[in-house]
Amino acid sequence: MMYCPKCLNNTLFIKDSGVIEILINEKKMDSGRFLFSSSTSKTELYADAQKKLEEFVKWLANFSNLEPLKKVKFITGDVKCESGCVSAFSKLNVVGQILNTAQVNQILEDVSEKYSMDLVLES
Repeated sequence: MMYCPKCLNNTLFIKDSGVIEILINEKKMDSGRFLFSSSTSKTELYADAQKKLEEFVKWLANFSNLEPLKKVKFITGDVKCESGCVSAFSKLNVVGQILNTAQVNQILEDVSEKYSMDLVLES
């Protein structure tokens, strides 16, 4: 559970379905999003995350001024508060919640190696 920014109660959680958006070094890509649902298998979710991350890194690899992959975020705005608060500014990290941290790290290592991108993740 996380704190709701509106009522400040420890009641904020991720909905059963929604959209996960990928940000790399604070950059977005229009197609850098994929759906999640409680009915989606972990294998499908992992495959979707890998596909979208690979598309994103491939796109970044074409830039002439390459930066290492430092900040990689999988976030969602599909959150709700048990108290019914409506908050359009809540974006939560789904790694460790919906996506397994070890699997995400493995995807990052594989994709960065495939596209010759340096991976220097910041905490």
